[in-house]
Amino acid sequence: MQIETKIDFIEACFGVTKEVSVAHNMPCDACGGTGAKAGSSPETCSYCRGRGQVQMSQGFFTISTTCPQCQGQGRVVREKCAQCFGRGTVNKKKKFDVKIPAGIQEGMRVMMQGQGEAGENGGPLGDLYVYVHVKEHEEFDREGDHILSEIQVPFPALALGCELDVATIGGAAKIKIKPGTQSGDVFRLKGEGVANVRTGRRGDHLLHVQALTPTKLSNKQKKLLEELAVDFGTACAGNIKKKKKNFWERLMEE
Repeated sequence: MQIETKIDFIEACFGVTKEVSVAHNMPCDACGGTGAKAGSSPETCSYCRGRGQVQMSQGFFTISTTCPQCQGQGRVVREKCAQCFGRGTVNKKKKFDVKIPAGIQEGMRVMMQGQGEAGENGGPLGDLYVYVHVKEHEEFDREGDHILSEIQVPFPALALGCELDVATIGGAAKIKIKPGTQSGDVFRLKGEGVANVRTGRRGDHLLHVQALTPTKLSNKQKKLLEELAVDFGTACAGNIKKKKKNFWERLMEE
């Protein structure tokens, strides 16, 4: 028997206990799963002698088929239980907790031993398989046991260096941006990823750096950037006036 449940991204990272509700066939309390009325018991099928199969000979061949009298059960209930009508099982709804381990991934399943459907002829309960679906996260992605995310850093901070607070699955953490860090560089936070569902060893958190370019500038900011662009020799705006070169500078370029 199988059911499905959905959990959050962070719950999948650290594990969670979820309550699930299942409607399934359980052994009848009145007859103990035999299907027979109280005070009576099933009888051995006289047609197949309890084998559930009958054999028919056709020339040189012998064919085995399901017993038509007991339908392969090997026994016959003469006086049926009033509660389950001879089936031996009743449909019940049951709630129980499922412990989902840390590191579980989309589509994995958790086995609940002895929580499945009732066995035939009063046999033991089967197992229940809970298939887990994981919701996506707005900020984090996952690749195996590693967490992936992006951080946007203003370009002056990339050039000069700074310390930043970044979000991880376990909360805020500090990283040091070195001067000259480029857009596209990746920072690795060791052991800040997801625990492996089998070994328990945690992966890493990989932070992908993206340069944050301002879209609106004040006149002062624009002027400073224009001066900086001229100083770096990367001016591209037509209205930026470069310093006029003197005779000796022009001569050295020739």
